[in-house]
Order: sequence, then structure tokens, then C-alpha cells
Amino acid sequence: MTSLLQSISRIYQLNIPNIFYWSPKITLPRILSCHFRWVAILMPIKPLKNGLFKLAYFFEKRCYRNIKLRLKKDFSAELAQIATNYQRQYVKNQTVWYSWWQGMDAAPKLIKACIKQMQQQFPKGTQFINIDQYNFESYVTLTPRTLDLFKTGNMTHAHFSDQLRINLLAKYGGVWLDATLWVNHKQDGAIFDIPFFSYRAMKSLSIASDHGMMQGNWQLYLLGGTNTYFYQALKMLNDAYWQRYSKVMHYLQLDKMIDILFEVLPESAKDMQKLPMHNHDPGDLLAGGYPDSLSQIATNQVMADIANDFSFIKLSWKIQVPEKRDGYLTVFGELVK
Repeated sequence: MTSLLQSISRIYQLNIPNIFYWSPKITLPRILSCHFRWVAILMPIKPLKNGLFKLAYFFEKRCYRNIKLRLKKDFSAELAQIATNYQRQYVKNQTVWYSWWQGMDAAPKLIKACIKQMQQQFPKGTQFINIDQYNFESYVTLTPRTLDLFKTGNMTHAHFSDQLRINLLAKYGGVWLDATLWVNHKQDGAIFDIPFFSYRAMKSLSIASDHGMMQGNWQLYLLGGTNTYFYQALKMLNDAYWQRYSKVMHYLQLDKMIDILFEVLPESAKDMQKLPMHNHDPGDLLAGGYPDSLSQIATNQVMADIANDFSFIKLSWKIQVPEKRDGYLTVFGELVK
């Protein structure tokens, strides 16, 4: 109950102030969607639960549609320029970027375990670089406006992290992984040769994507590709947004921009559509969209199923998951032991 109240409080913090900044056509459907979702999660009666999820998805789609129309209208000049100047680029960089802002010495056990696993699963010769508060200016040059919004607290750390990944991929290429992403399978060098790289997966939860789409064609926590023009275009659109505004239209702001860019850059959309479609989203174990959970006892069968179904697993340092239960390792404990 405490976690539910905290989640509802967070929804209000993220959305209510924006009513006075954005049109209610954007904010109110978002609030309704979020609250129907939380009621659905608590609902024990399956038909009612499914109906509440459908209502949540209905309002999220309305929110998403209105955001998309607003962004297309506000940034029509930038989008036209991006489409007109498209030029396919090829930049191969065998680097994995991630960020723990306080520095790895201050990182919690989970983050260190994820980075260690990452380094073991990627091929020999891969360079791993943590971007933190001490070194970020050595790698990227952010706009003064972006830095000011972040320093004054108007831009959240999550959205500042978006600025880092966009700028890094636009300038250097390579692959960005969130520091909380568990790499469950061995990766080969081909991952650094793909024009647009991310993780496509069918959504197990109808509202799991949180941005009005049943299918996840990309993940913000796993992005990369050799065609750096796509990320240069994303940087251009994103910089133009923050130059004009000081609040996000939606928490998953970057997802909206990526979706619009795929419309104006059809070749990049084709690159994305060539990626394999997986049955399970990396966040399913965390969000409850998989038959097994991180907190259950790690039997041989459970771990075999997870090994078969997940190439990547999204974890969270904010959610406390026990490593043991009744003296036995949980799924989470087995992963990070």
C-alpha cells in the first residue's frame, strides 16, 4: 500500500503542475491513464482488471496522439530540415556507454554487478565508459540552456540522462546501456554493425510501454547504431524543444520524438523494423508481465526459462528485491550473486 501511495503521489508530481503549462488535452488523459492502471494492478477480479487496463490504454493513446500532434506542429520547420538533409552515415565504434552520475566508486552493489556482467558478456575489445558528473564535459558539449535547466532542478536527472545518451550516440556512435540493465546473453561484435540498434519486444502488459503503443519497437535504455544521422537528428529536435520549453509534455518525452523521427526518416524506420521481434520485454520481470518474478525462489526450471526468454533484463536500484527467501536464492539473488 505504501508503494502504491508513493506511485500515485509521483503521478501527481509529474502531471498536475503541467496542467498549467500544457493543455489539459495532454495532461488529463495522462492522469486518468495512470490511475486506471494502478487500480487495475490492485484489482483481484480478472475481467475487471482487464477492463481497467483497456481504459488506461484508451486514455494513454489519447494523450499520446495529442502530444504527437503538438510536437509536429511546434517543430515542423526542424522536422522538414531533418528530412531534407538526410544522409546515411556509417560510424563503427565498439564502445558501450553507460552512466552512474555519482561515479562508480559511489555506485550501489546492484549497479556494480550489472556493469561487471556487461563487461563479461560483450566481446573482447569492447570499450566501456561511464559518464558521470566529473567527466561528462570531456565527452559531450551540452547547450547552456540544458545545463541551466538541470542545475536549477527544472530538468530531472532522468531527462538529463537522455541528453547524455543522445549527444554521445550522435557524436561517437556505439551502444548506450542503462547501468541497471542486466546482459543475460553473450553478445557478439555484430551488435556494433547495426545501423539502428535497440530491442524490439511485444508488450506483455497492455499499458507497460506507458506511451500508448502495444508494441515496443525500441527501448531508451538500450540504444545504438552506426547510422549516427538518426541521433544527430534526434539531438537537433531535442535541443530545439528544450530551447523553447522548460517542462516535458510527457515523462517519456524521448520516445515521442523517436517515433516522429521514424515517420520523417523512412530509411531509419526500415532499419528499426529489421531488428528481431522478441516475445518478452526486458522490463517484464520487474513490471509483472512474466509468469515468474525477481522475488521468487530461483529453481532450476525458473532460471532455465528466464535464460531462454531474456537476452536483457531491466533491473532497478530503487526497488528493493530480496536476494534470499526462506534460505534460498531468489531469481534476483541468483542473477547478482
